[in-house]
Amino acid sequence: MDSPPSSSFYADELRSVLQEQSFGIESFSIITTTPSQATASVKLLEGKNISIKLSSRGFLIEPDNPALDQEATFETIEALLQSVSREYMRKRHEALVNALEKLVSADSRNDDS
Repeated sequence: MDSPPSSSFYADELRSVLQEQSFGIESFSIITTTPSQATASVKLLEGKNISIKLSSRGFLIEPDNPALDQEATFETIEALLQSVSREYMRKRHEALVNALEKLVSADSRNDDS
């Protein structure tokens, strides 16, 4: 029998994935947490603030106006951030190119040995 997630599971997971994406966001803070979800306030590189909720459904962008039920659900934090931030996409591309350049450089050093 599966036990329910601890009250900090979603907060810990949300904090972890946002820290991994720190290259592409300005800042974040966990603002609410329950046993079934956690919400973070995220400041994008463009200066806009959004609320991201993580639950068993996935990552959701909470609407600015609660009267509007326009939650969009994403399987990954990367997909969510790409949907709302051009600067995130640019920074992510830069990070991937830098990582590939390091691999090529390390490979060429190994070939010289």
